[in-house]
Amino acid sequence: MTKTAQRSWWKDLKLRRKFSTVSLGFTLVLAGLIAFNVLVLRSQAQNSLITDIAGRQRMLSQKFAKEVMLVGTGIGVDHQATLKLMRDSLAGLMEGGEVTINLDTGAKADLPPAPSQEIRAKLSEQAALLRQYDVAATGLLALPAGDPKRTDRLKEMLALQAQLSDSAETAVKLLGHHADSSIRAMIGLEIAIGVLCALAGLVLSGLIGRQIADPLAACAEAARKIAEGDLRIEPLEVSSSDEIGVLQEAFDEMLKSQRDIALQTRSACD
Repeated sequence: MTKTAQRSWWKDLKLRRKFSTVSLGFTLVLAGLIAFNVLVLRSQAQNSLITDIAGRQRMLSQKFAKEVMLVGTGIGVDHQATLKLMRDSLAGLMEGGEVTINLDTGAKADLPPAPSQEIRAKLSEQAALLRQYDVAATGLLALPAGDPKRTDRLKEMLALQAQLSDSAETAVKLLGHHADSSIRAMIGLEIAIGVLCALAGLVLSGLIGRQIADPLAACAEAARKIAEGDLRIEPLEVSSSDEIGVLQEAFDEMLKSQRDIALQTRSACD
């Protein structure tokens, strides 16, 4: 009599379906890793953009100082446009939003909010310095040419410009450190996922191999004993509904048939 083992849904699948399921699983994992790599690259590109915008504040502060001095000598330049760009860039770095990223083409991009309280605090400090910088520049331009107070106002403005540049440089360093930490964390996570997937693949391959190899080995051993004339062996346990299970059932039917023939032959001889 054929013995049937308790079966799970996996054992009810045909071999072709099992291999297809495993292949699909690994394909999905590979697709997930590729998508994760794309996410890492996009994050890196965005972090680079944010760092560039933060570093641009130093250049804009110097440009604003030069433009204010040119306006003071009677040369018409739009220093307010530079000031507005600095303000808008700071607002985008702090709160997120659309910021001009290319001064020549006017191209814009959306920035996320400041990633940490430390960075936000440094940007807030920079915003306060920018307000003082604007006040100092306005005070300088309000003085008539030849006024002796213009020298003091100019020194005050340039001192604020230096502080603003230092603050912007510190913000760039903080953003750079945060970007490096984020990338390292994402790469570490990707490595961990890859190792886990590799281990899962090894375990799954071993299980599937055992589900195929062990029943075939048992079938081969039983066939050897039958070839030696031993029909007293136990029927094979049908362990699945796939091709291996069909082979086990066919083998048990053959064993039963061989026993029936042997009994009929013995009865005829008696």
